Amino acid sequence: MANSFIIPKGAYAGFHDLIEIGPEKLARLARELAGRELTVDTSELAKKLGAAIDFSSDRIERAIHTVLIPLNSLRAAFRVSANEFLRLLTDLIAQQNEEWHKNYGNKWGQVAPKVEPFLAPNSYFAQLSKTFQLLANRHSVARNLKILTELRPVFDDELSSTKAMVLTSTLVVEYEEGDDSKSLHLTVDQADLRALQVQLDRAERKVQLLEEQAGKLGVPVLVVGTQRE
Repeated sequence: MANSFIIPKGAYAGFHDLIEIGPEKLARLARELAGRELTVDTSELAKKLGAAIDFSSDRIERAIHTVLIPLNSLRAAFRVSANEFLRLLTDLIAQQNEEWHKNYGNKWGQVAPKVEPFLAPNSYFAQLSKTFQLLANRHSVARNLKILTELRPVFDDELSSTKAMVLTSTLVVEYEEGDDSKSLHLTVDQADLRALQVQLDRAERKVQLLEEQAGKLGVPVLVVGTQRE
């Protein structure tokens, strides 16, 4: 069976962003990416690239997430060259979205040759696509962690007075399992919280040590979540 896929509606906004960047700035963008170290902080990456080519960083980031990363995954899965994949993509656009192809097909044809380097094997976004696949290839992914603390009163039998207040803490883990969003509530005491802090401190030291050791080998360590700080 010939390679085929359904193009998400959100991808067309990314295609339009690439059209608006234009052939000249896309060529500059490719030069900006040459030799740049990988990062999972796409917002910061987009800001630097936007400043370099004088274009909206928000639109660059959208193009990264809706076009360049997912299309690299598909191109690799289909085991075809970037040029072959772009021809397939153009045919599928014409088949699946005639109106968009009518309005923007010619403009897309003008920028497609400049998009080709971004879809080539071992290109920056091909490697970034592999990176995000490694991050996503986990059974459950934590999305938010928080600790809820509350005081609960102990009343006498007649409900006439409060005899004590009990302090309780709950660790809430919000996570994704497949396509489902779930949450886990765990009651923890002060000893648990102290043990958790010890583990957090150890994890931080491990990250620092691995970054130092990998740096000696000239290999960057991509620390997920540092952009939240």
